[in-house]
Amino acid sequence: MEFTGTAAELIAENARECTLDTASKIKDGNEKQTSKFRSNLAGQIGEAAGQIYLHGPVAGMARYCTERKVRNADKYRGDGGVDAVAGAVKVDFKTTLRFAKNAAPEKFRLAVRPHERHTDTTYVMILADKIGYDHFIATIVGVCHESDLPATTESAGTFRGAYTVPVPRLSSPSNLLEATA
Repeated sequence: MEFTGTAAELIAENARECTLDTASKIKDGNEKQTSKFRSNLAGQIGEAAGQIYLHGPVAGMARYCTERKVRNADKYRGDGGVDAVAGAVKVDFKTTLRFAKNAAPEKFRLAVRPHERHTDTTYVMILADKIGYDHFIATIVGVCHESDLPATTESAGTFRGAYTVPVPRLSSPSNLLEATA
């Protein structure tokens, strides 16, 4: 899914607007805090792509804009782990900004922090590529139901304290559409 021009500018503006003066929860290999804007940009690309994937281009972008308006009005209130609802399915989009554009999706992992884990939630892994200031690409790579997350968290590394699932173990994104039909 590709975002350019006005759509990409809207996504970037929402990323700026929702940036808070709080620490990023994910740290890089050097244990430095990651850029909050970069993290928010990845999240916004994922939210827009996820809504479009679930609801189609017009209705999906409209839902994304409506949700962002509500959330930006009260930035300090979280979404409770629900980025979208499709039918009876609660969906939480987990987006990673891919720095090496040619990095194979199979090398990535879905990461869910303990406070982000919610019963009866489906997690959608999305990879985001920032091609330019107003050019983003999102790839929906897989889905995982909360009950399929591992019982224990990672004990070391970038995802220490998170439940992780390698991309090859995720279900096909089409399973999400079938579950919401």
